[in-house]
Amino acid sequence: MRRNTRPVSHGILAAAFVATGAVALPAIPAAAATRTSGTVHPTGALAPTAKVAAKFKIRALGTLPASVDLRAGAPAVGDQGQVGSCVAWSIGYSLSGYYARGIAGAGVPYAPLYLYMRTVQGTPGPNTGLSVSAALRNEQTEGIDTQADYWQGTTNYSVAPTADQVANAANYKLTGWTTLFAGVQGGTRAQAAIQQSLADGTPVSITIPVYSAFDSVKSMDAYSSTSGALRGYHQVTAYGYDSTGLIIRNSWGTRWGSSGDAKLAWSFVNGSVVAGYTVAGVSDKGQATVGTPKVTGLSAAKAAGGTTVTIIGTNLTGVTKVSFGTVTADFTNVTTDGGAAAIAAVVPAGQKVGTVVDVTVTNGAGTSAVVAADKFTYATPAPALTALAPATVTTLGGTPVTLTGTNLTGATVKVGGVVASPRNVTATSLTFTAPVRAAGSADVTITTAGGTVSLPLTYVAPAAPTVTSLSATSVTTKTGTALVVTGTSFVGTVSATVDGRNVGLTRVSDTQLKLTVPAHAAGTVPVVIKAAGGSTDPISLTYVAPAPTVSSLSPSAGSATKGAVVTVAGSSFTGATSVRLGDTEVPFQVLSDTKLQVTVPATAAGSYLVTVTTPSGSSVTAAKYTARA
Repeated sequence: MRRNTRPVSHGILAAAFVATGAVALPAIPAAAATRTSGTVHPTGALAPTAKVAAKFKIRALGTLPASVDLRAGAPAVGDQGQVGSCVAWSIGYSLSGYYARGIAGAGVPYAPLYLYMRTVQGTPGPNTGLSVSAALRNEQTEGIDTQADYWQGTTNYSVAPTADQVANAANYKLTGWTTLFAGVQGGTRAQAAIQQSLADGTPVSITIPVYSAFDSVKSMDAYSSTSGALRGYHQVTAYGYDSTGLIIRNSWGTRWGSSGDAKLAWSFVNGSVVAGYTVAGVSDKGQATVGTPKVTGLSAAKAAGGTTVTIIGTNLTGVTKVSFGTVTADFTNVTTDGGAAAIAAVVPAGQKVGTVVDVTVTNGAGTSAVVAADKFTYATPAPALTALAPATVTTLGGTPVTLTGTNLTGATVKVGGVVASPRNVTATSLTFTAPVRAAGSADVTITTAGGTVSLPLTYVAPAAPTVTSLSATSVTTKTGTALVVTGTSFVGTVSATVDGRNVGLTRVSDTQLKLTVPAHAAGTVPVVIKAAGGSTDPISLTYVAPAPTVSSLSPSAGSATKGAVVTVAGSSFTGATSVRLGDTEVPFQVLSDTKLQVTVPATAAGSYLVTVTTPSGSSVTAAKYTARA
């Protein structure tokens, strides 16, 4: 559909101008003029050769607004990349886009690279710029293509505009343009002309010298530096002013300046800006005819359902449907890194792995033809990992680790490049045993037919062991006593000492051991456990002699009136402190640890329990002596 031509202009021109002879401008050092290394943008404006002096309207400058800011109507900040296309960005993208946005023009945004390619003299690229007046004449006579139609994007200067793009550009032309001043540092007269234009709602494209400091502008502080080497001349667009300077929009992306904008101090404007231009408006002949889409490539020709694939091609505007085979896909309109229109489509799920389909795009003009470039193959879904439990293991290895995620069926596992056999494998989890490894981080790598993913597993040295309790804090001096030790980090090679002597042990778990305590003289001794992480602090164990026992008496009977000398057999008699016959202490003599001799005095006839007492206790054996009448 076509509409009648709809020109829009900025209204009253800001100034009248007179052309005079040529003027010499500062020369650009050859090295600086060709600098494209690193992140430095090229410049690209050819300095004007004709001199046009600024003349502003005869009105009180005091009637100008104190400040103006037209950026609300400006196109978004763009990035010329490593192409000397700043003139085309300022004239074709920024100024023309400003007026087209004001009339809801069908073509915006316009394609600055198109205007550059149609205007440039010589080899396109970082080192070749444009004459501003040539670009203005070209856009007025031939027009400018839309970015949606110009599939080469904003930086691909290796491909020339096509005949169809040239035809489409004829729909969008400048209705006129004016040189405010050129070839001269205009001083306050140039400032007045620029301010009057901006106050009338007319942005101004200005030509400025670029010094090294300009590359690193990062704020809206008024820029005034003219020190360092002159890199060249550059075209930017003035959208406003205040008392401190001129507000500009650059074409170096949003990481330059304050999100792509900056301010030039009035001293810089008056002393350094060498040209200024305005345009009268743009002519919009209506929505350009959009051709049938054509798919020229896919960002991924093989992927699983659910993957987002970028479709590139031509005529990818006004798209109403994207299909993978016969299945409709969800999609959004995007642009490539070069600025060309593209489609981001989500691959529909449900197809068998290995199925090949054609990706087609539909707009108002029709559906893309099936071509080799649109072939898409369904692949096994890529595995994804969620977590490792535990996420930290010791360098000793042997710890079972459970990995959770999705699409894990058929997975192989490596830990830091070492194969670890998975077990209990499902689509969402598997378990493996951590191998021995030095301290540090090791990638747990999962590989399936759908791809390889990884998560880090942290290896740490074992913690030093600790003892929290003993099943008994004292044992007898006899051999073979069992002792249970409870603590932490009983891992690796574990050993135990009692008073410095190695003792036998059984490792029940990382937190429990069973020791066989050897015989030892009475007293308190240290127990120390040694494991992979070091040694425990000593914990005290007390040896005590066992309580005495009485096993027999010889003789076990005698005269009540005469008394008797009785030999008592038993154990642990060493250190005996008393012997009682019934309730009566009787004289005794320890013969050995297992024998002592008792003198039984004359006593009443009867049966008497013999009890031996030592520091460890008293015997409880029921050995009795009988005194007969």
